[in-house]
Amino acid sequence: MILFLLFFASPLDPVIARLEARYNQMESLRAVFVQQYRADEQATAREESGVVYLRKPGQMRWDYSKPEVKQFFCSGKEAYFYAPADHQATRFSVKDSTDARIPLRFLLGKLNLRRIFAKIEAATDLAPIDPGDPVLKLWPKKGETFRDIYLEIDAQSRIRRLVIDDGDGSRSDFRLSAEEPNPRLDSNLFRFTAPAGVTIVDERSGQ
Repeated sequence: MILFLLFFASPLDPVIARLEARYNQMESLRAVFVQQYRADEQATAREESGVVYLRKPGQMRWDYSKPEVKQFFCSGKEAYFYAPADHQATRFSVKDSTDARIPLRFLLGKLNLRRIFAKIEAATDLAPIDPGDPVLKLWPKKGETFRDIYLEIDAQSRIRRLVIDDGDGSRSDFRLSAEEPNPRLDSNLFRFTAPAGVTIVDERSGQ
């Protein structure tokens, strides 16, 4: 029986187990990010950067500082995107959203990759940033708007890079660094309050 299990064990299993153990012991996370976005394979990538905060269950905040200041808040069922220069914020439902940041919510619950995703394999079509890092390719279950996700995992079992391919052909490439596990984050950090003079555009279905 033991030999049977060893024969069918995936070489990715230890990598996945260490990753899940690391993030399942976290209740919150702070990291610096660089995001590259391209609309299709021929398009020039647009680069932005800032700091991301995650807090279980289901809360995230993205503070962009370059090339322009903007913010993204998610508090579970609802999310807001706020661009101060436009004097406007957009409110939308998480379950109906195609926003590239939304798939990252899988980090905000009990992390079990084989249960969350339909299939996981070692990526052969995306080279790691740091040579030697394993890169996982994950396919979603039915009902998701994205086509696949890549995870590059470093020697400390941290997510170094996360790439999301959407069904429309676009790609969002998030590179993470300076990860700080379990910082003290107040729940108010994830709540958006519109400043005076800011218009809120409500894109929730039925609104």
